[in-house]
Amino acid sequence: MASAVEPGATKSPQVGNSTFLIPQANKYDTTGRDSLHNAASRISTMTVTPTAPQPAPASDHPAASPFAAAGVDDGMPRRCVIVAAGPRPSVPLVRRSVSWAAAPAGPRIVAADGGLAVLEEAGIRADALIGDLDSAGRLGLTDVDVSGAADHVIRLPHDKDDIDLVSAVRWAWDGGAREFVLLGALGGRPDMDIASLQLSALISRSGGFAVLENNDWSVAAISDGSLRLRRTGGGGPVDPVSVLALSDMCSGVGLTGLRYGLTDAVLRNTSSRWTSNECLAGRDPAISVRTGTLAVVWPTGLEAAAWSSRYAAHPTASLGNLDLHRSPNLIDG
Repeated sequence: MASAVEPGATKSPQVGNSTFLIPQANKYDTTGRDSLHNAASRISTMTVTPTAPQPAPASDHPAASPFAAAGVDDGMPRRCVIVAAGPRPSVPLVRRSVSWAAAPAGPRIVAADGGLAVLEEAGIRADALIGDLDSAGRLGLTDVDVSGAADHVIRLPHDKDDIDLVSAVRWAWDGGAREFVLLGALGGRPDMDIASLQLSALISRSGGFAVLENNDWSVAAISDGSLRLRRTGGGGPVDPVSVLALSDMCSGVGLTGLRYGLTDAVLRNTSSRWTSNECLAGRDPAISVRTGTLAVVWPTGLEAAAWSSRYAAHPTASLGNLDLHRSPNLIDG
């Protein structure tokens, strides 16, 4: 994902003339700004459209943001990177993601608890730090480190119901973010991986798009919409792409640019048949679903190029309140 725009596509207003959050304090790497600009020249802009899903040939290049196309142009940023405290992403991956999300104002880079240490390693200052800060403490970050680490520090109770990543997404969503890269949320504990995928599905059903990324794999949910992938040049001759139903039944499923194709098919969440599909030479894989929510999994060597959803024209106003209170479900004793 990046700042170069495909032929036939337009750069979304919140990405143009972008700035990067590289602090000038000595504790950060102030040379990171050049690294981010270099990364931005190497990665491609993900474009989006709010139309009903239609299987499209790989040569199609959807233009602009779904929010601009829907008349939503309030100047607020629509992209956000959230770094959680799970498996540690590489510094290049963090910087590449930040380059993709760069916007002139508002929430765009959020540390969910111990994800702060990852951003500090990359020399990037967070707009917000959100969490109960238990992971930050285990990583050796003191209260002094935490208090000055971000423009907004929101400390949540430890005995809450939601995981910190959910709270971070809610906060960013309320600030206008609709497209997310979630780092440190994939490849660790199985329960947390499933929770992260459920969060991607929630964002999708609410009119946004969220990619879970680690150093080797990416996962995203699409709802009543489509997703086109493209090669980045780093993949081998066969890039396995898997498509799984998250809804009980997904109808109108289409797969193109893959060795095993589908047209207007039905997928159910009790079947794993469409795992480990293979890219066709010279084709961009495209996945579409008329009704329902799919999970799409792809490896390094591919990237999300464009997505669409019927929900994008009218995104959900809020994903819920921050979990600021001790859970009423606790049983003491």
